[in-house]
Amino acid sequence: GVDFTETFCGTLRHESSRIFLALTNEADDDLLEIDTVKAFSSADMDGNPLYIVQPTGFEDPNYAACLLLAPLEGTKQAGYQYMITNTATLTKIGFQQSVVEPNFFKRQNEDGSTIYLALYVDNMLVRFPKGRRGLVDEFICQYSKRFNVSIIGEPSRFLGFEITRHRSVREITLCQTKYIEEVATNFLSERTSKSFTTPICQSRIEEFHKLSGANSDVDRSRMRSKSYLQLMGSLLWVTITRPDISFHVSFLCQFMQDPSPQNYDAALSVVSYLHHTKNLGLTYEGSKGTLEVYADSSWGSLAKPFAGYTIKYGGASISYQSKKLKLVAQSSAEAETAVYALAARNLQFTLNLFEFLDNPQQLPIRIFTDNSATRDSIKNPGVTARTRHYVRWLLYAREQFLHHISHLCPTLDIYFDDDRRHFY
Repeated sequence: GVDFTETFCGTLRHESSRIFLALTNEADDDLLEIDTVKAFSSADMDGNPLYIVQPTGFEDPNYAACLLLAPLEGTKQAGYQYMITNTATLTKIGFQQSVVEPNFFKRQNEDGSTIYLALYVDNMLVRFPKGRRGLVDEFICQYSKRFNVSIIGEPSRFLGFEITRHRSVREITLCQTKYIEEVATNFLSERTSKSFTTPICQSRIEEFHKLSGANSDVDRSRMRSKSYLQLMGSLLWVTITRPDISFHVSFLCQFMQDPSPQNYDAALSVVSYLHHTKNLGLTYEGSKGTLEVYADSSWGSLAKPFAGYTIKYGGASISYQSKKLKLVAQSSAEAETAVYALAARNLQFTLNLFEFLDNPQQLPIRIFTDNSATRDSIKNPGVTARTRHYVRWLLYAREQFLHHISHLCPTLDIYFDDDRRHFY
């Protein structure tokens, strides 16, 4: 197709999948994975005609092109058409779609029980009350009238991570052991397979902070044979279940346009650390938990500081991020306020998901930060010489505090500690 306007196809966010699985474990509900067979070609055209060039060997001189009666896999519109058709089908059989996370659906049955769905294009996780498989069979019967489905069973892998569930102690663990092994096989050799207990060797932390891109044509020539972009892509995928490398990967990604050999060696150190800790992951406990948020930022060494936050629930992180801020902070208080605002925005998204999944949280939620000036400027509305230049998005932190959504709590400097695993 050439003439088209809509190609968007929503996908499930990783924090959404972690929240979905953590709450499934907490409720001790059953879980089932379903796959839609030939999903794209089963969608409706929805009044949008799509033409393709006649396939080789099937040309008819009387016609210039072929009119498709259904979306063809590989066409840019197919994903969008399937998303629209699938949403309409689920809505028709009684499911309510989340406004915040369009890939979440739920349906309350006559007996008061609820079925929850988490969709990733044509893959679906179904959460339902323990021992009530009949509810799912009824749903599959209704859904199968429109789409052909394949029942995979209780999921052991989803979105690239492995799921291990211990029902007896009500724990669920998400890890990427097999994928880490593949990354190590692709990038590590005997020379670079040293064992590390942290992503970066303790003696090289200061050196790591001073890394920069290629400084000469010699460095660029050496990097031509290195797959730095592929390596960064692999490490970014591992951060789905390994928040302990979020800062290091985010820091190294800023050199992707013009990497140096030192950047590549540092990335290999992270891979080596992952290889020797490949069985680690996120383990969520089944006891009723509360949300806690930790936020911290660097300031001083870089014009644009790095910031990070984590939202914890059930004993592990469900949402986390490390990124370079888009502002030149004038003080440590401004840098800390910026990361607080970043954490507060993502906390609101998390709260909305919890509410849709019928697990509302008691407000306010505690956000831990180690900067007293940040706490004072947020708690006490007013303008001072040091805060009058704050842009609007920084003031979002104060707005959330005033509306009793979040509550500031003091804590130690945890994010930029030498052993960054303590943050998580």
